[in-house]
Amino acid sequence: MNSLGQYIRDRRKAAGMQLKELAKLMGISNTFLSDMERGKNDISLSRLPQLAEILNLDICELQAREAISRGRVLLSSGRSVWRRVEELQDAA
Repeated sequence: MNSLGQYIRDRRKAAGMQLKELAKLMGISNTFLSDMERGKNDISLSRLPQLAEILNLDICELQAREAISRGRVLLSSGRSVWRRVEELQDAA
């Protein structure tokens, strides 16, 4: 399970929400959400704000977790920081 999917699953469960409830609110299938939580499907960046609102999450944290899960660039103080996922995990 990837870190973003696991985080979404943990936050959904902490909110007392069933998978099918979140899937319905997001307008996606139960299967797609389940696969997303297990790291088999990627969440669209356009869905992050919706997900943050539904689960009352910080959108910046979701975006950072999404970037780390894909090994993408993160922004720090307005400057691009190029690091691989392993380097970010070692620093934590």
